[in-house]
Amino acid sequence: MKSRDQTTTDLFTFLETLPRASLLSIFSDPSRGQYAAKTILQKLPELGRQFTIRLSVCGGSFPYAKIADWSAKTTKKDVKMALSRMQALSVIDPVVKRSEEEMLGSANKSANTLDNIDPKCIVSLSKPFYAAIKMSLTSLTPAPYPELTQHELDTFIQNEKKNPRGEKKYP
Repeated sequence: MKSRDQTTTDLFTFLETLPRASLLSIFSDPSRGQYAAKTILQKLPELGRQFTIRLSVCGGSFPYAKIADWSAKTTKKDVKMALSRMQALSVIDPVVKRSEEEMLGSANKSANTLDNIDPKCIVSLSKPFYAAIKMSLTSLTPAPYPELTQHELDTFIQNEKKNPRGEKKYP
């Protein structure tokens, strides 16, 4: 996570600096949550995007062992990195980790275990992110600002023809 002292250059960089509670609050906001969720989705690693879309159409949660199987052509390290990135950006709820005793007792028993992630745990999209990404994926509005009407566009074009150097100020 970047320090707050650094200047941000885009929305995604800004979102990376926010704590989990703030991100969840943004995802919950009806006026901006779907756009923040879409921004996060677009900037996730490819595997993270795949997991996010699949989870969103599977009801928001799925067993970890099955998710790890979704990516047969990728390494366990790639799966872990994608899930870690998703967790850091509050896309998924924190993944339950096995206790040290369980890890020592079951060393080398499970091929689906990534370090200390419990293979029996359920990976779930955070509730606010899940609601926001569903809204984003089903929305016909691609941007957080309204589209220009044909009349507004025609007016802009006429004004540009009259004042090609941009001398006219628009309201």
